[in-house]
Amino acid sequence: MIMSSLKTLKYCVAIILSLLFSVHAQAVLIDGINYTLNSNGTATVIPGSTNTSGSVMIPSAVISSTYEAYYVTSISSYAFENCRNMTSVTIPYTIESIGSYAFCGCSSLMTFTNYSNALTTINAYTFSGCKSLNYFTIPGTITRIGNDAFSECSSLQSIVIPNSVTMIGEYAFAGCTQLSSFSVPRSVTSLVGNVISGCTSLTSITVASDNPVYDSRDNCNAIIHKSSNKLISGCKTTTIPNTVTAIGDDAFYHCKDLTSVIIPKSVTSIGYDAFYLCSSLAKVTCMATTPPTISVSSTFPSSTYQNAPLHVPANSVQSYKTANYWKNFVTIIGDADGDPGTTTNPKCDVNDDGEITIADVNMVIDAILGNN
Repeated sequence: MIMSSLKTLKYCVAIILSLLFSVHAQAVLIDGINYTLNSNGTATVIPGSTNTSGSVMIPSAVISSTYEAYYVTSISSYAFENCRNMTSVTIPYTIESIGSYAFCGCSSLMTFTNYSNALTTINAYTFSGCKSLNYFTIPGTITRIGNDAFSECSSLQSIVIPNSVTMIGEYAFAGCTQLSSFSVPRSVTSLVGNVISGCTSLTSITVASDNPVYDSRDNCNAIIHKSSNKLISGCKTTTIPNTVTAIGDDAFYHCKDLTSVIIPKSVTSIGYDAFYLCSSLAKVTCMATTPPTISVSSTFPSSTYQNAPLHVPANSVQSYKTANYWKNFVTIIGDADGDPGTTTNPKCDVNDDGEITIADVNMVIDAILGNN
């Protein structure tokens, strides 16, 4: 009863405070930008602005109709969402926070100029869908980059993550199709999901050598979680090291130019949609004698199951033919013994059908006699 009463009291206090705030705050349109003027002498940019074409410069302060000055300290969530004619925006030194979705869908936004030294977070979807944004400088005050913060910024060619950042959220840079390289600094200790999913131009992925949580061992062009040896993000040039024990969810999601992959024998599990939408994946080699656990059928695209040969150890063909989802591969060939990259076949399966038959013998005889 006491806990219930306390919860009710807290709820009532929250309502009273919100009512008091609404009484003392007023929405005003000044020079085409919509603000809430707060009782503490600050102003917040809110949705509803009318002057959002071309270059937009947010002032450090605004003057009310009663000639009172209000410092502009925040940009609310959705403030400029889908302002598709905005080409540039300038943020004053007074800004302390920018809400989620603030510039989401501003498809013509090319330049973002920031004079604030107080921002600590780039919230979820803040710049998602800013398809004309070529470059972006993340301030050295930022510690967190939220989910999908820059997703689908399809013109973004370069991004530098400062050593102040400790967390990068899920799909933060997903779909940045012009991004060719991605580096994780030593400060980042939390990567949620595949932050670079669908970055189809990526050829270089590196992690600072002194990062305590992640690495890119053996110049593998991937992000690997050290303690679990799980590969969480890769690209079309990734070589999976033989110390990796798991391939994470979405690890190679939408790597449309990935043509082949060699999965070392150390791997025991492959996560959800790990190779999904890898539409050019034409050859899969798995060195593990025991088929790694696969989460769902969409781990590989259906075209790969149908058209790409699966190369496995000679003694494991039958195991793969009966294993969940591996059995979806139409062609399973037993020639993946030895080190990754080699294809030895001690059983003389000449025609690579996973079995030794008279057809193999005939091929050998034809080769000796020189018959076509």
